[in-house]
Amino acid sequence: MSVEHWFIMSNDCPPTKQKNNLRPALVLGSGFHRHVFGSTDQWAINPLYDWHCLVGQVSRRLQVAVPSEVLSPVQRWETLVLRAVSERYKNHREQWVGEFTQQASVVENTARRVVANIIDEASQNYPQSTRAQIPLLDLWGAVISLNFDAAWLLKQFRQEKSEAKIRWEGSSKLSLREYKRLTHHLLMSGVEGGAYRRVWFPNGSSIAPETVRMGLHDYGTAPHSIQVAFSHLKKWERDNRSQGQIATCAAALREASEGVNNLPEFLGESPMPLSWVADFLYRPLIIAGVGLSDQESGLWWLLAQRARNIARAEAPANVYILVGEKDRPDFWRSKPFGIEPIVCGNWDEGWEKMLLKARNFSS
Repeated sequence: MSVEHWFIMSNDCPPTKQKNNLRPALVLGSGFHRHVFGSTDQWAINPLYDWHCLVGQVSRRLQVAVPSEVLSPVQRWETLVLRAVSERYKNHREQWVGEFTQQASVVENTARRVVANIIDEASQNYPQSTRAQIPLLDLWGAVISLNFDAAWLLKQFRQEKSEAKIRWEGSSKLSLREYKRLTHHLLMSGVEGGAYRRVWFPNGSSIAPETVRMGLHDYGTAPHSIQVAFSHLKKWERDNRSQGQIATCAAALREASEGVNNLPEFLGESPMPLSWVADFLYRPLIIAGVGLSDQESGLWWLLAQRARNIARAEAPANVYILVGEKDRPDFWRSKPFGIEPIVCGNWDEGWEKMLLKARNFSS
């Protein structure tokens, strides 16, 4: 029997308790790969979890001077793009491009392709251990991967052939690249009679190289796209409020994101504007392998909106994050926006505690 947790989905409605038995979403970061591979330092696989290594390998393939690691990875990315513009570089066709002959955006598109190639190479022969299969467990209703790969899916995935079912009116407010970052996904096997569940890629994926989010320019556009997706969801909520919002949101999200054909008839012709933001907003969240630094301003903004949504619901936030005991302990003890830290002394212990927490939602 599912744990009962309560959400209020619009500031316009009085607080009411309604049952929501959605499975949690796993928000996955690069620390997952460190857990899978253990204590190792292999040049071939490091790009999966070390952005400094990834930027260095991209620089070498473009034959651009490698930026200093004094800078953050996103700053190093911007530096390598500018160097390629002004100092020549070798493109993906192994052709030299002269200095000041291409715009930075063109160079960056080439660099994104190189990232995708490096990630795909690093993903070859990915382990099939029980650790590697954590995201595939029936515990999850969705996976939101902040990584560029889905190496753990192996051949068990298929790409959605058409995204027409999840488009929403007004997507022209976003660039095509940002729209794809919101809606691009892979499918994995479903649970409880469901045909599938979705794996989202807010930072882009190697399967769609144009979506890879690496530099300051890309991170600057993230908050706006998240806000646009959030606004569409809130409008959808208001349009359906007379039918009982919480039940409507849970049923619509389960039908859309878990492939269960049980959408109530009263939803009619008003489908949920589905994106990774919907799973992030409505489901319980378990965040693992993600540091949630200040750089992730878009995620923090969305966490704040989520907290506002349940502020009058007299309920826990149902957001948990796996952290090391020395990782900003004072900060996490403050439980920002109701986020509960799952504190561990070592990461093997931490991932076990995280899975125990996830199982509580299905017990």
